[in-house]
Amino acid sequence: MYVKMAWNNVRKSTRDYAIYFLTLTLGICLFYAFNAISDQTALTQISERQAEYVALLQFLMEILSLVISCVLGALIIYANNFLVKRRKRELGLYGSLGMNKWHVALVLTIETLLVGLGSLLVGLLFGVIISQVLSTLATQLFLVPLTAYRFLWSPRAAGVTFVAFGLIFFIVLLFNSIVMMRYSLHELLSANRENERIKQPRLMIVTLISLLAISCLAFAYWLAMKIGLDPNNPYFWLPIGCGVLGTFAFFWSFASWFAVGAQKFPHQYLSGVRMFTFRQIYSKVKTNYISTTIICLLLFLTVGALATSFGFKTALERTLIAQTPVDASASYYAYDGTTNHDLQEMITQAGFVFQPGDQVYQFSEYGTVTNVVELLKEQAIVASEKAYLAKPYQISDPYLYSERDYNAILAMTGREPITLAENQVLLLGDIPAIENTFAQFVSQQQTIKLGTQNFELINATQKTPLQPLTLSTQMAVSSYALIVPERALQQENVYQLKERVNINVIDNHEQTRLKELDHAFYEFQNQAEQFSAGYFSGITRLGLIQESTGFTNVILFIGLYLSFIFMLASVAILALQQLTEIVDSLPRYKTLQRLGLEETMFKRSVATQVSVHFLLPLGLALIHAIVGIRIVQSYLIELGKPDLLAGALFTAAVFAIFYGGYALTTYAICSRQIREYCE
Repeated sequence: MYVKMAWNNVRKSTRDYAIYFLTLTLGICLFYAFNAISDQTALTQISERQAEYVALLQFLMEILSLVISCVLGALIIYANNFLVKRRKRELGLYGSLGMNKWHVALVLTIETLLVGLGSLLVGLLFGVIISQVLSTLATQLFLVPLTAYRFLWSPRAAGVTFVAFGLIFFIVLLFNSIVMMRYSLHELLSANRENERIKQPRLMIVTLISLLAISCLAFAYWLAMKIGLDPNNPYFWLPIGCGVLGTFAFFWSFASWFAVGAQKFPHQYLSGVRMFTFRQIYSKVKTNYISTTIICLLLFLTVGALATSFGFKTALERTLIAQTPVDASASYYAYDGTTNHDLQEMITQAGFVFQPGDQVYQFSEYGTVTNVVELLKEQAIVASEKAYLAKPYQISDPYLYSERDYNAILAMTGREPITLAENQVLLLGDIPAIENTFAQFVSQQQTIKLGTQNFELINATQKTPLQPLTLSTQMAVSSYALIVPERALQQENVYQLKERVNINVIDNHEQTRLKELDHAFYEFQNQAEQFSAGYFSGITRLGLIQESTGFTNVILFIGLYLSFIFMLASVAILALQQLTEIVDSLPRYKTLQRLGLEETMFKRSVATQVSVHFLLPLGLALIHAIVGIRIVQSYLIELGKPDLLAGALFTAAVFAIFYGGYALTTYAICSRQIREYCE
């Protein structure tokens, strides 16, 4: 009997459960799809370097899934609480007909199980479909041919999904039972007649809170821009705390100013149903300012993660071609400072067989104290570049390479050699974070001090293009170097840092020999006994691309996972709040209909309420995100010029589909409920 009653309740309350069911389904779909990515069989064909990142991705997905389970669990409990509140009177009628509280709780339990089971099955079905798209994307991003792709069904991901949501539903069932035990029959039957009392605070208090909100947000933005992404800074968490406090104060004071501002224009305020609409919005914002603050912060994280994850990927991968002037490179650093190690012999011992046509050139990297950093600081004009150079350890002295070694490397890459006089040096490289300062620096005649001697910088006369030039694939994107004559390396304060070797291989059909060489590097670097006397590292052009794409792919998928979940939680809470408010206000709409208001006016009022309800937290979140993205952009520019346009367009598209879709669905359900109630 109770099962039949619960089934009939679910069937008759389809619209009530629509948003709840949709949210559960999307949550389960995303949960399964992202956990199943690493189980794509095509990913077994990747290299050892990328296999590490796939394993890292799976590990992070499992850790994040625990966090996401808590977020979705809180969301489901929140949504279920709204449904229970909306049905208080109905549940009270069951009690008045003789059902005790345990039986009423049993009916709610069965309803929850029915909706949960349905959403679990539908969510897994769509999750399997979405996982095909994500796994196809993963195989492409990890540079696996599409011919290796296979249909993905992950029993592991399905099991994790069943267990996670099974525990969530169990907690929801306990929650329903506890809630039912707390309510008395009188409270249930009189639920529709209870109005929430809203006390309007004094204007002075509202003004002070508003000033606090503006001050906190302005200070948070300023300090965040100054500190940047430096968690070691002792004030790192201060702008975050001020931002949260300012957001809370903003939404707390917004409703009061909204009401005061609306009443300042009586002709507009008293026209049509605007007074009713304004009061509805005021009541909603005034009672939900805490949840609106949380939603705003979640939307801020969503926008930031979506917009910057693609920018991070493009910034790190865009300069790969410039970073790889040769097929492979290796370096060796001896702990005791000894030199003259044969790196080719070390690579041969690692298992790679060189052929007679292979180009192998070993050279040395030197270091010394220069005045380059001080000269760059003097040349800085742009404020952001001044701030970058003012931070300690952001930029160091350039590495030194001999003219003879540099010309040999140029020969390996098919370029013409250079000629330096005894007192001349050439500066090579590119530092994206100080692009304007660097261009200004090399365009003028400069005197470079190396140790105790002065040298003439000849970039201005030679017109050397400022393209990123990496002498070995191990150097960072922002590295730069000085090419110096042989006598400059004979100074007492010049010291050798590392021994390096550049390699070009022949007969590299389908990159077979590069794969063999990269495998030898990888195996050699993972042998602990090789590091007893020094540190050896090597990588090929293929390995560098694989490592870079592997790392950026992990960042991208984590960003997408968190973004979609945070957005889902935000729109679900907004929709449920709006639906609950509409149901509570149905008698008011009925009264307005009796006074002669037309249906189009109702729809206009609902559209305004839904628009403000959804756009208010999004508006402040976008302001937060603009500041956050600028901070991340200043960090990404150190890796290369970030392309945030693609991320911004993708973010706009995602919000238009999901955020706009939930808003339109909410408006449609609200309008239909009002129309049916007023018929």
